[in-house]
Parts: sequence; structure tokens; C-alpha cells
Amino acid sequence: MIPSVVRLSPGDAIALQPGGPVPVAGPEPSPALFLVHAEDLAGEWEGALAAVLSEEERARAARFRRSEDRDTYAVTHFALRLVLGRLLDVAPAAVPFTRRDCPGCGEPHGRPGVSGDPLHFSLSHSEHLGLIAVAATPVGVDVERTAPAEAAAPLVGSLHPTERAELGALPGSELPRAFTRTWCRKEAYLKGIGTGLSRPLSQDYVGATQEPAAPPGWRIADVPLEEDDMAAAVAVAVAVHPHHI
Repeated sequence: MIPSVVRLSPGDAIALQPGGPVPVAGPEPSPALFLVHAEDLAGEWEGALAAVLSEEERARAARFRRSEDRDTYAVTHFALRLVLGRLLDVAPAAVPFTRRDCPGCGEPHGRPGVSGDPLHFSLSHSEHLGLIAVAATPVGVDVERTAPAEAAAPLVGSLHPTERAELGALPGSELPRAFTRTWCRKEAYLKGIGTGLSRPLSQDYVGATQEPAAPPGWRIADVPLEEDDMAAAVAVAVAVHPHHI
């Protein structure tokens, strides 16, 4: 699975590119990926904010202290509503969001979705970037700025034993990027199954080398980005299993 990415800009923010990637059903589903640069759409969402974003989304945006983080959150959620609204043929403000029960504790804070599961989606944002994935089966996505060495090193011990060994074999200068790549793969998968970081990071192996690994029934791929200091990954279920829905 080599993911392709559509960058949403003011010119195509409300229409998916003709002939672009679409959710594919079958034994090897391919996610559609949409990249959002906050600066591209910052002027687009302000006028539509009250009409499109929910009260809860507006409140969450307002809680960010930095205006850059507030813009990225608002723009990314605005773009998500535009993409899902177009695919579901509903107004962006009327996208019927829902939350599944967490497979770990049963509380309603599991994987986000839309009523009836006509499609599956995932959303991540970091710094000025937002990343949206849409697929015919459960999907998770994550984007992160490369962690500094002093932040990455203490977290390596929480990973799968094989991932720890792989990272430990690298030169120290390569640790920050390799760790961030592993973290993105891990979080994308955990979002896809709906547990998030409540599931132990040591439980599933996603690989810390150049080629990602994936638990049975899933495919994981690194998402190419132009920014050298950012990493991203997507995880998609190759079949819908009762445990994951």
C-alpha cells in the first residue's frame, strides 16, 4: 500500500479532485488521504465557522492558547466536514458524527465515525498540518513533528520489545526520526482499532525500521510528506472484524 495524498486548497476545498483517490472496498482497501495546511484554508473557514463547525468544535478550538494551534484544529475539522459531506451527499454541518464504544472499557469514547458506517475516517493534526483518512474499512491516521532526542529516549522503553531492539541498534542521531515514525504507525493503528493510547504501546508490533509491520488483518504505511521534520502514517483494516467495529 503506497498512499497518495490530496492537498486541499481554497480552489478544491469543497470538491474532491475528479479521478482522485476514493475509498476502495475489497481484500486490500486503500484509504483516501487529504492533507490540510492551515495557512491554505485559514481565510476560508472563518466566515463559515459558525455555520459549519459544531458548538463543541468551536469550544474546543477556543481552548487552544496558541492561535496557530487554534487555526489548525478549526481548519482541519472544517475540511473533514467538507470531505465527509461531499462523500455522504449531506451538508457539511449535517455530517452525522458518532462515537463507538471503546473496545477496552466499553465507554463511548472509541473510534469516531458516522451513523451507519457507510465509510470510515480518521483525523490527526500537528503544528500547521492536518491529515484526514477515509476508507471503506476501519482506518487510523497520525501526523507528528519529529520528537527531539530528549523526548524520544524516555518513551522507547514503552514500545514493543522488538521495536526497542530495532531502535537501540540505530545511531543516536537517527533515533528521533525513527522513533517518531514508529510512534505515528503505532498511534494510527490504535486509532484504527478504537482504543487509542489506552492500549499498551508494548502490545502490538508495527516496526521501527524503514518498512512498517502490521498486526493480522491490518495494513500500515508511512505517508509521504514534503516537510522533513514531520512524519505520518496510516493504518487500514483489510477486513472488518467484529472486535474492531
